[in-house]
Amino acid sequence: MRNLARLARGGPFELVIGAAIVLLAAVLLFAHSYISETFDSSRKWSSASDELKVRITESHLWLEERLGGDTTVDVAGQVFDNIDGAQTMCRALVDGGRTDVGKIERLPGGEARATAAMTCAEIVSLRNAAKSRLRSGGNDVGTPADTSYDASFNRIIRLSRATERVAERHVEDRRELTERVNTGTVAFLSCSSWESSFSFAVTRPASGDSLNAATRSSTPPATASMGLIVRAGRRS
Repeated sequence: MRNLARLARGGPFELVIGAAIVLLAAVLLFAHSYISETFDSSRKWSSASDELKVRITESHLWLEERLGGDTTVDVAGQVFDNIDGAQTMCRALVDGGRTDVGKIERLPGGEARATAAMTCAEIVSLRNAAKSRLRSGGNDVGTPADTSYDASFNRIIRLSRATERVAERHVEDRRELTERVNTGTVAFLSCSSWESSFSFAVTRPASGDSLNAATRSSTPPATASMGLIVRAGRRS
């Protein structure tokens, strides 16, 4: 802050340096806020993707239990509500929205959103296949409905993992960019601080001879004359 105050009292060059320092400090603060928001969004994307896989897996397990003869399974709640919950998570990853894990920003970049959109389409296929399997009454092993259901389930899990990898790569790219900005900004601020200190050291009056000269020039005439009389008396 002392250097900035000195720069404000300096010439045009010092003012330019001061303005640049203030600007880069603002950039540094923005970069810190930017990466904090990115990591917060990344945490929510990961939570939504995990919740999606959990719900799909639970739905799959309850469906198999029901087809295996367990009549206590709540098909609407334990099978289809889980599928619909997974779809809600998936759509939030594509478009953004509020979910059970909080508000989620849409995934960054076209690749991540396209992968998530394919996951959403597979969830629709899984739901239709689940209905077909239930209509069979459990005697559907090896049928097209059984094969389609298993294929959709596996693709959902695979696509969810692919979506996570794309999002993680995007976050890593942002982190590296922010680190480069931080490094460059800090380096410039350090150089500017040294340059301003050097400039003021060169332009500042020397503390020895100049101060003595200023002191002598400010000595009152009567005091100077008295000194001459005293020195003349000593010589005599």
